[in-house]
Amino acid sequence: MKPSVIVLDTLDDRRETYNLILRGLTPRQRVDFLDRVLDFARVQRPDVAVLSGAKADRAKMLPMVLAAMRGDAVANSLLANEIYADIVGLCHQWQIDFNAVVVELEQWVRRPSSPCPADSVSVRNRGNIGTGRRSTKLTR
Repeated sequence: MKPSVIVLDTLDDRRETYNLILRGLTPRQRVDFLDRVLDFARVQRPDVAVLSGAKADRAKMLPMVLAAMRGDAVANSLLANEIYADIVGLCHQWQIDFNAVVVELEQWVRRPSSPCPADSVSVRNRGNIGTGRRSTKLTR
């Protein structure tokens, strides 16, 4: 069985996931979502001690978050790229279900309080097409 990151590893899937992070979440929501993925990683891999107290490094990200909130396009892109890379890295390194992370990301973007309309973004759930499996939601 291929890791879930490999199943979604096409240019279109990567681009859509990145665009969900960039256009679907505010800079603060991106950092909150990274914390959510870390929470999910702790549940999925309780055997990994390094994940026990892991949280997004808000102090390190704060200048970039503030610049992105002020409208700095470069900081906005860099922050989205950093969050995307952190998520993909977590999924690769600790065998976290990337498909579940992407489904949760899509649900975060589609929340009523979301800054982005629901029908403007979508991610194909290709990992489960034709497998008879249902997606798993991130749960605490």
